[in-house]
Amino acid sequence: MRDPIPTLNPTPPAVPSQLPPDSGAFDDDEHASGTAFTDPTASAQGLGWQLQRATTDKTTIHAGRPCDRATLADAHAAGDLRVELSQSADSEQEAK
Repeated sequence: MRDPIPTLNPTPPAVPSQLPPDSGAFDDDEHASGTAFTDPTASAQGLGWQLQRATTDKTTIHAGRPCDRATLADAHAAGDLRVELSQSADSEQEAK
């Protein structure tokens, strides 16, 4: 006779906004407060992206091939995961 199929837990895992700040699930106040989930800049930087101010009026994304690198530091050294924000990016964001 086969083993019965285990029952799945119908309760989904907690998302960051449902976790109490002192749960220890995040290692800094920014993540515990949810700032990184509402601030696109913090979210991008938390994922390893480097945001820089461009010298032109054009935003450029240099994704590169970070998964081919041994470490995040190697990816950054190779120029991967870089975003150059246009000079007008701040004023565009404020207008939204």
